[in-house]
Parts: sequence; structure tokens; C-alpha cells
Amino acid sequence: MALMRPRQTKFRKWKKYYIKSFEYKANKVRFGAYGMVALEGAHITAKQIEATRRILTRQLKRVGRVWIRIFPHIPVTSKPVEVRMGKGKGAVSHYIAPVKPGTIMFEIDGASDIISKEALLKAGKKLPIKVGFVDRSKVGDITMNQKFVKSLKGTGAARKLQQNNGKLGSQKRGFTSSSAAVVQQVFNRQHKMLQRDAAANARFDFNEEEDDGLLSDPPSAAEQRDFEYLRDEVADRLISRLDYVNRDFPNVLDVGSATGSIYRAFQANNMCNIKKITQSDKSLEMLRKGEIVHNNNSNNYDDMIETEFVQFDEEIKLPFEDNSFDLITSSLSLHWVNNLPGVMKEFNRCLKPDGAFIGAMLGGETLKELRSSLLLAEQEREGGVSSHVSPMAHVGDIGQLMQSAGFAIPTIDTDVLKIEYPNAFSLMEHLQGMGENNASISRRLNVSRDTFLAAAAAYQALYGDDEDVLDGGVPATFQIIYMIGWAPDPSQPQAKARGSAKLSLKDIDGAKAASVKGEEKEQNPMTTYTRTTLTKDDGDD
Repeated sequence: MALMRPRQTKFRKWKKYYIKSFEYKANKVRFGAYGMVALEGAHITAKQIEATRRILTRQLKRVGRVWIRIFPHIPVTSKPVEVRMGKGKGAVSHYIAPVKPGTIMFEIDGASDIISKEALLKAGKKLPIKVGFVDRSKVGDITMNQKFVKSLKGTGAARKLQQNNGKLGSQKRGFTSSSAAVVQQVFNRQHKMLQRDAAANARFDFNEEEDDGLLSDPPSAAEQRDFEYLRDEVADRLISRLDYVNRDFPNVLDVGSATGSIYRAFQANNMCNIKKITQSDKSLEMLRKGEIVHNNNSNNYDDMIETEFVQFDEEIKLPFEDNSFDLITSSLSLHWVNNLPGVMKEFNRCLKPDGAFIGAMLGGETLKELRSSLLLAEQEREGGVSSHVSPMAHVGDIGQLMQSAGFAIPTIDTDVLKIEYPNAFSLMEHLQGMGENNASISRRLNVSRDTFLAAAAAYQALYGDDEDVLDGGVPATFQIIYMIGWAPDPSQPQAKARGSAKLSLKDIDGAKAASVKGEEKEQNPMTTYTRTTLTKDDGDD
């Protein structure tokens, strides 16, 4: 690759830039997931930029994507050796890029945070300044040293640093351990609401001849209009986990109810002696469709459950008083929440003592086939990769989150569902119909048609011969994480106090080992006799 240089310049010599002030415009990661930030001001040459790029490409092993945010557009002139000073300008020697402190110089995507950090810091050694690592998913990625802050004392850059607590970056996403802390934004909640509104408006056909607002016969799944099969199946499996709970839940709150899958599961199982259920959703259109579905089902069988519909965003404080509900449910809605620990704490606040929270959310193995196919297609067609499937939680994190939220006796289990689709395009159409489009902040907004066609071909080639699907179809994996937690109450089983045990674990292990050894002797007497005989022969000699 040739060195970067402008196609043409107006002047041979340019005015020198002031590079000690703080950068206000190019100080955010905008394209990739990780960035390299300049901690000092300097003039970076085209050779240094090219050397840094080569190190990044080598470290990423050509599986990631690299963005160069700086460009050497200022010419530097010089005269040959042994040429005296005098009138006239020298020839252009090289080009430089003025870099201020806080400038994002390089961005990468498509690799883990460990590999990305190592690659950026190694590549930064090719530059004549100190550099830092910036993670787009976190707030305050780079902490400025005190010496640098003092050098900017009294300037606008210093005031900006003080406002950010001495840290760079303003983009936020991810989970926090406290609801009072700054919430890192992984998902665009407003965009997700618009997606769910669009899915609700295109969900069913309505009978225009009837004025009662009830649903006509819902279209079949073959017509690709019925997209509630996954929510209904997960809701049935979620509610079935209450079969072994010997108690009633008169007042229930369903968070992220959509069209009422949890309500229909309770009606079908006729359990828990429910008197009232409150259905809530962030999307008003989705909530309206849920109310229409509820009214339509109420005419089919005797409806003995009082139902209320409330619109609110679960990321904001729940509009209910403390100790309001006996049971809180959530099915396939929490994987779009940014402040998951804060939401869990709100659930615990609204539960009565010894009340239960039961929920289901998508896990990290969800849509692994689609994710790998898109990565391969984008790498082959565009020479880089980006995120197309939203990040999901892992099983090991959920138990810790529930404990930090104050739930007692947390129970976590997983389930894997494989659903067959005709092709990858049908899968993406169904995801859109469910309102499960990618709503992450770091997503790519525009993907070429050629890349999608290549992804569909890769999907068919890699997973079309799966034994769980028929000929011609492709599977899609959905990992479901189920969680159950209880609001603390003195009546619940409590762990014994430390030091109250009357029997040592060593004694238990010794007794167990002795018992196992005795059983082996009884089961295998010939081995014992042979060993004794050999010992006697050795003694006679």
C-alpha cells in the first residue's frame, strides 16, 4: 500500500497547527468498537500512519476491520544536503497530520476486547506519542494523567475534562452494577420502540366489515404473518416452571407483555389462582394489539381474570408502589434492557415479601448461525466485519445480577430451541415481524444487497444439512435463559451461621472413603486373595 498523501495541494508550505489544545470534534469512536486515542499532541507522518496500520492488520490476522481517522494533508518541505539557505522553497519531503490530545486516530472492529486492546497498544508504539485504548461500550475509557490536566489548566479543554471527571468519551452502553451509576447504553431504546410499533402494525389482518375491533381469522405461519410462535412457546415453558410451586399469586405484573403470551399461558394452564394481571409494554402500538387479542380471546372462553394495560418503560422507575405484586413475569423482553441490574432492583421493590419474579430472556448462543454467516459474507465481500446480531447475556452473569438485585434463592436454567426456516431471508423476515431487529448502538445501518446474498448462501452451505431440519431448510438456534428469584422474607430457608456445624467435612470424606473401600472388597474377593498370596510368597523367599 502506498503512503497516504493528498491528491493535490494549493500551497507548498502551510501554516503550522496549534496541537496542544484538546480535540473536541474527533474525540469519539464512531465506526468501530474500539479506538486508539492520542494522549499527546504531535505531527504524525504518513510513514508512521502506514507502519501503525500494518501492525494492526498483522495483529488482527485480517479478521477485523480497521478505520484510519487521521490523514496527512500538510506538506513539509526540505532542501537537499549542502544547499545553502536562501530564497525559494524546497521540494515537498513528506506529509504530516496534526493530531491534538484526545483525537481518535484508529478504530477497529470484529475482534474481542483483549485482542483489540493488545493490537492497538502494540501499534501505538510506532507513533511518537503516548496513546490510549478506548472501548466504545464503556464510559470514561481513558483517564488523563494529572500532568496533562495541569498543562491545560485554565483552558476550555481543562473545563471539559473536569466535567467528564478527567475522562474521555461520552458514548455509553452495557450493564452497571448499580442503578444510581451512569448506565452504559448498548441498545437504542427509542429505535427499539419504533421497531416494535412497526411489528405490531404489520402483525395481523383486521376485518373491516366488523365494528367491534376484534381480530379476524389470523393468517397462518405459512403466509409469514403469524410471528407469535416463539413467544407463545417460551411463555408456556416459563409458566410450567410454576407447577411445583405450591402457592397462589393473586396479583401479577407482566413486563414486556407484547400481545399477551403470558396471559394466554396462564389461561391455558388455569393455575396460580390469579385474580388480576397487569400487562405492560414500552410500545403503545404493541400494547394496543395485545388488548385487541385479549378482547378477541375473551369471547372464546370464560375469562375470570381482571386485566389492566399500562404503558411504561421498564428502564425508568416502575410506576407502582412498594410491595404491590405477588408475581412479576417477563418473557423475551429483558434482552433489550440497558440497565438490567436497576430493572431487577425495581422488580424486587415492587414485589411483596416472599413474592416471586420469573423471567425468560435470550442467551448468548442465540442466532449463532446467522451471526457466523454474516461475518463470513462481510469479510469476503467487504474485507472487514461488523456486528449485525445484538449482544446477549450469558448464563453465568444472570445469577450474579439477581443476587446483586437482592433476590433470594435464585434459580437459573437454560433451554435451546431450534426452529426451521426455508432460508436466511425468511428468518430475517420473521425476526422483523417479531420486533426483534438489531437495535444496538454500534450496529451498521447500511449493508449491501450483495453481502446479504452471500450471507444467505453461506448460511445454506454451512447449516443446510443439519439433521434436525428437512431438505432445503436452515435451522436457527435460540438459547433461552430462565430465571426465578424470590423477594426476601423471614419465612424462607436461611443458611446456618458460620461455625454452627457439628460434624467436620474431613470426617464425612473419611467415612465415605472407608465405605467405598469396604464395598470394593466385598464385590471383588479374588483380587484380595491374590494380593495376599503374593505377599506371602515374597515373605517366604
